[in-house]
Amino acid sequence: MTESRYSEHAPTPALADRVSSVWCQRISAGAQPYRQRVVPDGSADVLWHNGTLVVAGPDTAWRMVRQAPGSTTVGIRFRPGAAGVLFGDVPVHEARDGMTDLADLWGTRPVRELIEQLGELEQASEIALLLQQAVIVRLSHVDDVDPVVAESVALFDTQRPPPIPDVADRFGLSERQFRRRFVSAVGYGPKTLTSVLRLGRAMRRLYDPRHRAADVAIAAGYADQPHMTRDMRRLAGITPGELAAG
Repeated sequence: MTESRYSEHAPTPALADRVSSVWCQRISAGAQPYRQRVVPDGSADVLWHNGTLVVAGPDTAWRMVRQAPGSTTVGIRFRPGAAGVLFGDVPVHEARDGMTDLADLWGTRPVRELIEQLGELEQASEIALLLQQAVIVRLSHVDDVDPVVAESVALFDTQRPPPIPDVADRFGLSERQFRRRFVSAVGYGPKTLTSVLRLGRAMRRLYDPRHRAADVAIAAGYADQPHMTRDMRRLAGITPGELAAG
């Protein structure tokens, strides 16, 4: 039987304002490939997998990823709107719902050298540390996280997010200016991110069997349980009952 072992931990302090977690997934050397459901979370990740370095852009819908037995993936998950260190001058929305070779963003030579260094390591913890160090080095080549986007993401990640025009006005921007700035940094618009973040809040609560689905729906910001069920089926491809059942 093929099994998946997943772990995550906090990033190094130097990346705490940009990175939400550093994670590792190991697939046992079983007879069958492992199929992993990937659910949108508003994040972009840099991934080390099978000797390659790629950037996974923010997703707008769920997908299934096939992973070979015996494989290991190490990832750095960036907070919504904070992945500029990966993309540089490239708008994040250009990588939405897809994978981009890191060499296309950082250049062939530095990425090739980084791949060679990572290939010499055996422990996932060592790989994660070197990946973070490489990201820290890149910080000197990019602008800081856009404070407008960072504050806006926090406002939208609430049970009752404010209307988009009100947020734009808060920063002295027209709605069009705000949307353009937001999409460039996050990968998609405020309405989509609000739905994705609300889904995440609901799913985290549903993993705890002590929480009733109806209560979770209200706490997460849905109108009611049927609203949550429709949204979860659309974005995650499962129902709250199926998630709670494991």
